[in-house]
Amino acid sequence: MWFKNSPKSVISTSHRRPLRRRPPPARLGVEALEDRALPTTYLYTDIGTLGGTYSRSDDVNALGQVVCTSVTVGGSDHAFLWSGGALIDLGTLGGAWSAVSAINDHGQIVGSADTADGIRHAFLLSPEDTNGDGSPDRWFRDSNGNGANDLMTALQLPAGQTASIALDINNAGEVVGGANDSAGRSHAPLDRRRREGPGHARRPGCRRDRDQRRRASRRRCPGRRGAKPRVSLGRDARHDRPGEPGGSQ
Repeated sequence: MWFKNSPKSVISTSHRRPLRRRPPPARLGVEALEDRALPTTYLYTDIGTLGGTYSRSDDVNALGQVVCTSVTVGGSDHAFLWSGGALIDLGTLGGAWSAVSAINDHGQIVGSADTADGIRHAFLLSPEDTNGDGSPDRWFRDSNGNGANDLMTALQLPAGQTASIALDINNAGEVVGGANDSAGRSHAPLDRRRREGPGHARRPGCRRDRDQRRRASRRRCPGRRGAKPRVSLGRDARHDRPGEPGGSQ
């Protein structure tokens, strides 16, 4: 009996997988937390008002410039800028009311203001650099004395819209906001105009630059997918056209 089963025993043991010892479980270690410095005190600054009894701050940029809305002495709301302790009334688009929403790191400001005919428009305010030092220093100018801020641009209303407001702006000068149509429905437009003026170079890698590089690449490589060959038909053309004098038949 033992001799009869011994080959099976030998065969079965020869194909048995060797046992693997499991590594000992890793011990959990306690890692020291990084040193973090949190402010323990805060400095409260009263920005003030434009002569009224109410004001609110709406946004602040990396330079510490704050945009606010305040009630004036006359009782109407006006957008204003607090910069270095000075209050600058930003005025309106010719009406009596304005409110601000945001400011970017280049000093551009967006919000909403009334025009002289009572239409509420989203606006973009692009400041001026009067002394040429590369930093904007003028946010209000009224050259003709009509009460409208010349540096404020009323953003064009989308088709069918009756009122609009700009809510935010990034450092590329792109503006987002909202607009209402005659039925009271709200829409979300996007204004993609670029910053202009001294020190307002186009952002590297922007969409316009990419499009120019893509078109240049297509001119160099007309065989690319989706690209049309660029053929010159001028006086110095080197391409023959079938059916024309001198062309291939």
